[in-house]
Amino acid sequence: MKSRYHHEIPAEDPTLTHVDRGTSMGELLRRYWQPVCTSDEVGDLPKRVRIM
Repeated sequence: MKSRYHHEIPAEDPTLTHVDRGTSMGELLRRYWQPVCTSDEVGDLPKRVRIM
């Protein structure tokens, strides 16, 4: 497959693209806080969200 500018598109790398529990990237993403809302949405009570 080629891109619009005729460059080769690299094959999918499971190490970087799979984020399931137990995968390298999945574990990395779970170790750091991820922004999921803006500051005006933050209130006194915790907000339950599921992002993965």
